[in-house]
Parts: sequence; C-alpha cells; structure tokens
Amino acid sequence: MKIILAVFCLLLTVIASRADIVDIYVEVANDALLECGKENGFTEDSARVIFDKDSETGLENSSCLKACVLKKMGMLKDSKFNLKAMKDFIGLVHKDEPEVMKDGFQHVDYCNEKVKDMADDCKKAYGITACYLEKISA
Repeated sequence: MKIILAVFCLLLTVIASRADIVDIYVEVANDALLECGKENGFTEDSARVIFDKDSETGLENSSCLKACVLKKMGMLKDSKFNLKAMKDFIGLVHKDEPEVMKDGFQHVDYCNEKVKDMADDCKKAYGITACYLEKISA
C-alpha cells in the first residue's frame, strides 16, 4: 500500500510540475495564443484552455495553432525553426533557473532534429512543442 501511495504522489508531482511549466510558457505567449486561437477556430477566452484543447488533438489531427504562435513570435519562418529565437524565449522564461535554461537549450536542439524533416508546418510546430514539453517536464 505504501508503494502505491508513493507512486501516486510521484505521478501527481510530475503532473503538477508539467502544469507549472506549461503555465509559464502560456503566460509569456498569451497574446499570440489568444490571437492564433481565434484564427484557428477556438472560441475559448483563456490561452491555457486553447493550448490544452489543441494539445489534446494529437499530432495527426493538430490544428495550426502552434505554427501560428511560433510564426508570430519569430520562431518559425519559411518552414524552418529559428533556434536562436527559441533559445532567447527559453532564456527569458527561465532566466532565474540556469540549469533548466541549459536543459531547455539542449531539448530544443534535440526536438528540432526530431521534427526537422516534417513537411507540414502545423505538424512540425505541434511536434516540436510536444517533444519540448515532454523533455523539459521529465
């Protein structure tokens, strides 16, 4: 019973830490998420709700929300990620957490390699975002 309780607590901690990280990123990208949400048919008023609903679709059914946000923030242009802009964003978000920032830089490079050959900008943006959040939350 103690093992089950310990595993349950660990899972709650992982879920909570991912939620906190997503909240931080959503807060910084709030305006772009709201604007792109409207452009992609989302009617919700909260950037976090829009992000979560889009994230539930999965890669194959993804909207172009994340591609729109990355384009508006200068991180995606002509089907290529601007890794410098992405790292500047990570640096801004984690300026007080040098280890998390360093990990974030490595994760974005790793995730870029994973998705760089995808032809569809919408799937590519969804893929890099999902990969990055999975890695940074681990």
